[in-house]
Amino acid sequence: MTWVIGAAVATACFLAVIALAVTNSSPLRSTLPSAAQPSSAATANADPVPAVPAGFTQVFLDNFGGPKGSPPSRLNWLYDIGTDWGNRQVEQDTNSTSNIYLDGQGNLVIQANKANGKWTSGRIESTRGDFIAPPGGKLEMTASLQQPDVANAMGYWPAFWALGSPMRTGGEWPAIGELDMIEDVNGLNEATQTLHYSSGAPHTPLAACPDTGTTCQTGFHTYTVIIDRTRSSAESLQYLIDGKVEATFTEAQVGVGPWRAAIDHGFFMLLDLAMGGSFPDGACKCSTPTSGTTSGGAMKVAYVAVYEQGGNSTPTAKATATGEVTGLQRNCLTNMDALLTWTPSRHDGFSPDRGYAVVLLA
Repeated sequence: MTWVIGAAVATACFLAVIALAVTNSSPLRSTLPSAAQPSSAATANADPVPAVPAGFTQVFLDNFGGPKGSPPSRLNWLYDIGTDWGNRQVEQDTNSTSNIYLDGQGNLVIQANKANGKWTSGRIESTRGDFIAPPGGKLEMTASLQQPDVANAMGYWPAFWALGSPMRTGGEWPAIGELDMIEDVNGLNEATQTLHYSSGAPHTPLAACPDTGTTCQTGFHTYTVIIDRTRSSAESLQYLIDGKVEATFTEAQVGVGPWRAAIDHGFFMLLDLAMGGSFPDGACKCSTPTSGTTSGGAMKVAYVAVYEQGGNSTPTAKATATGEVTGLQRNCLTNMDALLTWTPSRHDGFSPDRGYAVVLLA
């Protein structure tokens, strides 16, 4: 999913909501409450814990345990609130539990709803942005998810993907790297996977999920990327669906400079369900969503996990302070941009003079 960081979010001065602001001056950041973000494995109603791949160490897991209707872990996920992230999608992404919630059965649900002619949905990103393939090692990011299963899915655009963490400090897209582990549009029983870098975007063709026991919409399937840096002069990455390798991209194919700018750093992960936009419109050669598109479709996520081989990105820092979250001169954090009003005019990534804000889940 081509990504442009957009509108900012109004915030208030209380501990439940924390803003991360990036401007052309020094970033204003909140202090996170602890070091390694915990798994929800021991939480009631969590999805079963996936097996750790042989030779790897688990450095992140959220299997979405918690009461029905509650939000996902505020330690693990940030909301992105706004509309049109550069792909002409039409939904307003919110932090409402009508759009993003736990189903009480071990799944995260991101649901697109239409009311009064307007679509709302959800988009979240991992608080951590330090998921890195260590030199001489490997990184695996994977999720088990079920695509929306509705009668008319025109315009639905589910995605699980990752962005290079330099994006959060003014880096330019696509040079900072984007890894699309799964995108699908319009309810096709298919998925595609893409690597974005400074001068290209090689991708897999839309193809059916390999595990034919269920379709991409009627069952859970795993979508994975593995970055391999075991050979410093011949790095590579693989995309997999249901454990089957769908594509391999190499440093030699991309070029050493663009590859290292796109791959050799930390990543943060994103989950979202867009409505309409360049990809679904292009696939159907029409404008989506249509008047007949079914409201209430949802992407369900059983777990998101990250594994490393040859390193450990789990941070060891601890919180140094607690208290009211404030901005400059201890003023209440405010909008950095006009929510609902900014529409990006070009697909050129982060613009450091605009800034952005994301809100830590309560």
